[in-house]
Amino acid sequence: MGSKEMAITTEKQWQEESDARTLSEAKIIKADKKRRDGAKRGAKRVLVEEQRRLKQNQQMIKDMKKIVKPLKPKKKKVVKKSKPVKKKKK
Repeated sequence: MGSKEMAITTEKQWQEESDARTLSEAKIIKADKKRRDGAKRGAKRVLVEEQRRLKQNQQMIKDMKKIVKPLKPKKKKVVKKSKPVKKKKK
């Protein structure tokens, strides 16, 4: 097994073990009313903070679009070529 494959396996194993600990901790928190209520309060604070960051990012995107817009090259007009007219045979 190469070092890259070992690193992937190690990363995968680490993730599995981390997820197992997270699930176990979640069960403990759900069973304890005080911790569950605290987690809800914490979630509300996190939500407010994430909404604030999102609003800032949306404003930054608008500002960046204003900066980038003048830098875009103008589109060239495409002129359609007309089909040659066939002459009628007499």
